[in-house]
Amino acid sequence: MPLSFNFFFTYLELAVFG
Repeated sequence: MPLSFNFFFTYLELAVFG
């Protein structure tokens, strides 16, 4: 799993929980 996917997931979490 590339880092880009990890960052995307982090951004998605911030968008949902933010």
